[in-house]
Amino acid sequence: MAMENRTEFVSFLDVLARDPSAIDSLSARGLEIFVAHMLASQGHEVTFGSKGADLSAVLHIPLGTINTIVTCKKRSRDRPIGVSDVRMLYGMAQAKRVTVAALITTSNFSRGALEFAQVHGAQLHLVDREALLRMALQTREQQNEKAQSIAFALTHLPLNTVERIDAARLAEPEKLILPDEFARRIQSVDGLPLALLKAASADPRTMHGLSPRQFEVFVAELVDHIGFSDVVLTPRSCDGGKDVIASKIIHGIPLTFYFECKKYAEGNKVQLETLRALLGVVAHDSRKANIGVLVTTSTFTAGSRELILSECRLDGKDYAGITDWISDFRRRYK
Repeated sequence: MAMENRTEFVSFLDVLARDPSAIDSLSARGLEIFVAHMLASQGHEVTFGSKGADLSAVLHIPLGTINTIVTCKKRSRDRPIGVSDVRMLYGMAQAKRVTVAALITTSNFSRGALEFAQVHGAQLHLVDREALLRMALQTREQQNEKAQSIAFALTHLPLNTVERIDAARLAEPEKLILPDEFARRIQSVDGLPLALLKAASADPRTMHGLSPRQFEVFVAELVDHIGFSDVVLTPRSCDGGKDVIASKIIHGIPLTFYFECKKYAEGNKVQLETLRALLGVVAHDSRKANIGVLVTTSTFTAGSRELILSECRLDGKDYAGITDWISDFRRRYK
């Protein structure tokens, strides 16, 4: 596989997810380019060595800059990398005075190679076939998250701004190519969300007539108009336990909120298990999210209210709480 551009790279990640043996279809140069794409997608600045036989990468991390040399060896699984190749890499690292040297292969490593690397573990990193495939799957997940967040943002563009967005144009800033499943989520923008907000503002009881999806759209539009920013609406399915994502600066601290929306009948109270599930999502995404908010057209059980009061990472808005939000909206947009 040529792997000449980013579109082919993203497509190949999908191929590997279905058939890991496809890694063997890469040529030696193709493997180098594939690894370069993976490093670049993680935010690293990647340049090729002058001879093209090795790959040089400068990896930027929060605590400073680490100079790293990465060499790629295309081998069949029955031809493990020997200690001589690892010694050669170590010698190259010493000569170029780099901090870390890595060898990535489609095969495995001999016992001698592993023992040599273990002695120089602070500077040498060996990536075998299994680790390379894990790296590819992680890269695919990261690409999907980026594409998904962009698709989410498109569903929440200001009304009447655009009628149609071309995925290729969207990809320009970071040269990100949207996988097909996310590109298909880019839809025309219409006036439905604002219509829902206006209707509920005139009579909050109209919330009870909304479908579950309409209620999610309504909540997204509402929080966007009462002081939250970067509001995105997740897809109908596979939302990971969060329907709306938004941010807000409170006391000078930027916080990210996950909103889970439950369109329940008035007598169907939100149970404790539902709050615990939302807390689990926030805890799992602790590097991305700070607070989970359960928004419902109903009310909470006593146990649910107690958990909300005792857990700083949880909040809840029942029907009365939503009407307070609506009152805030009215004051802002008189």
